[in-house]
Amino acid sequence: MQEQPFHELPEINLTNSNRHQALLNHQESSSTEHQEGGQNYEYWKRSGDRLQVAKAYLEAIAAYELALLQKPTACYAWQQRGEVLKRLHRYDEAIASDRKALEVSANPISRYQAWNGLGALFFTIERYEESIFAYKQALALCPNSMGSPHILEMEGIAWSRLNRYLEAGDCYDRAYHKAVEISDRTVKKTN
Repeated sequence: MQEQPFHELPEINLTNSNRHQALLNHQESSSTEHQEGGQNYEYWKRSGDRLQVAKAYLEAIAAYELALLQKPTACYAWQQRGEVLKRLHRYDEAIASDRKALEVSANPISRYQAWNGLGALFFTIERYEESIFAYKQALALCPNSMGSPHILEMEGIAWSRLNRYLEAGDCYDRAYHKAVEISDRTVKKTN
């Protein structure tokens, strides 16, 4: 796989009409929900989610793309499209999809999730510097999220893969303290 810089990825084309048409034909023949006006964002998003769980990845991509044709600024559909592409080892397309999720969303939680997903994707393809950058962006948006200890741990592992053990140790230490802080906060809420 030839790596491309994050900012030089190809444009995304959502007009793979053969795949979309096959999914539309299948949905029309088997779904009363579709016949009742299901050609909307929510319908295709839910279809994509169901297909992803069923590991019907090509169909899931088509469903998310049909959702995005209805609502091109839907960060969730871009993220899920990227996740499915990652599972298919289509990494450049996955990065482009996650990049698009960041581009279209101003919501901090959505951006946190997109940066976290991008960090995991870069980690998977051993682009550790970019993974660290993405994880730092996610933590800057939601430093006290329930997932922050895990993100810090993953950042630490990325640092260790770069043989930067001081930075890794710092991340592990912060992950531990963040986990204790979140645990204490959760216990206080339940009492």
